[in-house]
Parts: sequence; C-alpha cells; structure tokens
Amino acid sequence: METFAHRLTKLRKDRRLGSSTIATRFCRICLTEIRATRSKLARAEIAEAVGQLIAEFPAMALLRTLQTRLHSAVVGAGQTPARLDADSITEVFEEFLRELTENRNRAARNFATSASRCGKFLTLSSSGAVLEASAALNATRSMGGTRKSGHLTLVVCESRPACEGITMARRLSRAGCRAIVITDAAMGTWIEKVDAVILGADWIDRRGFINKTGSQAMSMLARANGKPVYVIGDSLRVRRTVFSASRLPLSEAKGGHGGSELSILTPLFERVEWGREHLLVTESRISHPARRSGV
Repeated sequence: METFAHRLTKLRKDRRLGSSTIATRFCRICLTEIRATRSKLARAEIAEAVGQLIAEFPAMALLRTLQTRLHSAVVGAGQTPARLDADSITEVFEEFLRELTENRNRAARNFATSASRCGKFLTLSSSGAVLEASAALNATRSMGGTRKSGHLTLVVCESRPACEGITMARRLSRAGCRAIVITDAAMGTWIEKVDAVILGADWIDRRGFINKTGSQAMSMLARANGKPVYVIGDSLRVRRTVFSASRLPLSEAKGGHGGSELSILTPLFERVEWGREHLLVTESRISHPARRSGV
C-alpha cells in the first residue's frame, strides 16, 4: 500500500490534472490518512502537505482557499494542527468537497442556460468545470426535442507539452459531446468555425484569471472575431489578491523526433486580463468582469 507521503509526491508531480481534480484528490488522500491513523503526526503532516502543494501549484486558488479554512479551524479551536481534533479537520475537508461539487453543478447549469444558442466551442487543456458545463449544455440541447444541430461540439487544442487536451477530448466524448482535437497552432483557423470559447480558471481575481497557456491567445482571437469567452469558475477560486504573472513558474518538458531530445521550457499557465469578450460563470451568476471593474 502506498504511503501518505508517496501519494502526495505523485500528486505534486502530475502536470496533466486540473485544479479541481488536484484539490479533490488531495482532500481524499488526507481523509484516508486521518481515518486510517487518527494520529497527531498525520494531522501535523497535513498542514505541511498543503504548503508543499501550493508551492508546486502557486496559482491554484482552490488550494489556498482550503489552506485558509484549515487555518481557521485551528485558530477557532485554539490549538496547533498536531492537536486539532481529527473530527474537526475531517469536517473541513468534507465540507470543502461538498461545496466544490455543488458549486460546479450550479455553474454548469448557469452556463447551460446562458449559452443555449451555441452549438460549437473552442477550448484547451483539461478542465473538470468545462467538462461538466459542456455536458450540462449538451443535455439541455437534447431535452424536449430542442436539439438544433446534433450533439454539442467541442474543438479541443491538444495543449502541449503534456497534451492533456487529448484526454479531455476523450472525456467529452464519453459525456455525449462531439470532440475534435486540433494542434495548438490551429486555433486561429478554428475560431472562425465556432460560436464561442469556453475556458476553466485556476485563479480568479478582480483584474483577470489564471489558466493554461494558450488562454490569452484564444481570448484575443475571440475578441477579434466577435466571439464570447465563457470562463467557468466558482467562489472557491476567487481571491482578493491579484496574482502577478511574474510569479508563474516555468516548466521543463522533454520532447524530440528522430532520436534527438529537446528541452521544452514554457510557462504551463498564464494570466489573462479581463476583456469585453469574457463572461464569468459561477454558481451564483454570470457577469462581465471587465464592465464591473472586478468579479
């Protein structure tokens, strides 16, 4: 059986997972450890593990929100993390998971209502929020014989260097949507063939959002072609602090052809400032952040 530390190490090294999946898996790993050991050591390690995960994924706001709630539980109890009652910290994780699931479901329903006239979207990378929103819209279009043009179509950039867009396309197909995989460089051609763009968001603040590299180019193309960009998020990802693009880490990947190996150095994530093309979809509303001067 894998140890607590080994499971966390694997999670930190995975560059294909979206922020919702990482946060969810982290919560479940911690819950499993607490229930298995009920030890002070395990509870002390959790506080350190959150910090390590944030260091690895600094722009994932879900992790920071979870860290804040764990800290509040400690302060509220007047105890150190090592002495905090196991039931109390378990409650924090379980409530966080419930809220994350409910928020994503509500955001998906809001998106399905708002984008009901759209039948083809351009997207990139892999996002659980985008997957759920797309599935919800596909179901809405199919109800009551209102489907106008068949299944919802998602044109997915492969999203190099990890190419997690290919996995996303398979997940969309299993959810009943039609998925087309394209190279990242082809987004300029396909923007003319879609009704809108749909993106996830790891971090949301009053000035913009953080998402996989390519989101800025896709937003600029959408603006130039008069297409809306739906950004699917929720209140757990909204932070008061504006995340600086200079803090985004570079990632190195290996690639090559014909026996030669090359080093691919790139920021996996980038910051996108709110523009008139953006529609922010959360569990509570759909808004134009650029018009509201914030979220």
